[in-house]
Amino acid sequence: MGRRVCAVKWSGVFVVLLAAAWMGGCGPKPEPKSVLDPDSSAGRSEESQGVVEAPQDTESLIAEWKQLAAVGRKSMSNNRCREIATILKQTDPQALQVMLDLIADPAASGEAKSVAAYSLELFVDRSMLDFLRPLTAAEHDVNTRVCALHLLASSQYDENASIFRSLQTDPDRRIRMAALVGLVGVGDSEARIQLVEWYHLPDVTGFEKARIITSMLRAPVREDIPVFLAALADPDATPFVRFSCVQMLATVGDASVIPAIRQARERESYPEIQEVMDSAIAMLEAVPEAPPAGSGEPPLSTNGETPLPATSEHSE
Repeated sequence: MGRRVCAVKWSGVFVVLLAAAWMGGCGPKPEPKSVLDPDSSAGRSEESQGVVEAPQDTESLIAEWKQLAAVGRKSMSNNRCREIATILKQTDPQALQVMLDLIADPAASGEAKSVAAYSLELFVDRSMLDFLRPLTAAEHDVNTRVCALHLLASSQYDENASIFRSLQTDPDRRIRMAALVGLVGVGDSEARIQLVEWYHLPDVTGFEKARIITSMLRAPVREDIPVFLAALADPDATPFVRFSCVQMLATVGDASVIPAIRQARERESYPEIQEVMDSAIAMLEAVPEAPPAGSGEPPLSTNGETPLPATSEHSE
């Protein structure tokens, strides 16, 4: 049986919240007010609102992007910084070096570096690796190192694994977290276990919890179900984390997680998340509970197909 997909639209606001969860340079950020309001323009690009930006020359685009980077994280709310990166990638890829240079600049603020990493994270290719890898060294400031690690992790190139492993014991907590996230991205199961253990540490922060959950979104497995349930029940979980946990439970869970989703549904105030919860429950009602571990009896789905084993890595 292929991977189940919960049929709920992803609004632009959730994309922005995901980006915020992945940025580690300046620590946790306050959640925008009413950011999930369907009538609010927060988190939506101009294109998503029906306004398409007229083409501009490279110099003008770079100048505009620098202004957005100077503003900091607030400029990520309308996604324009990434739109500019998208245009430059298509028309003048070498111009993206401006964003890499800002990450490397010791005089640049942590917020500006986070904007640069957010702008670039979809466009990292092997031509950038030789520039990014040295930026993870201890001689650089922690914001530079975290942003460089974030971009290396977003590329998901296996050849970055040695750098991630070398930084698992770094003195800085943010670096250790970024290294583990990078390893999870290249399929390291041990790093995944360590991140789950980190989630349950007494001193884990809300930002770290969100970072751990978002790192597991690309290839969830059944073993992730307990941490997804814990995050769903966490009163401090961000809307995006709650949304994502329900999506992942619908993907790898079975009927046994329905009560937890229903309880969360009673507490949920955002219509978009309520919608995904309702869809997940309807989907999971058709998925029988998995047998106890060691029983040797794989469950059958209602259509007679045998689900993937619990240890399988699911992919789109």
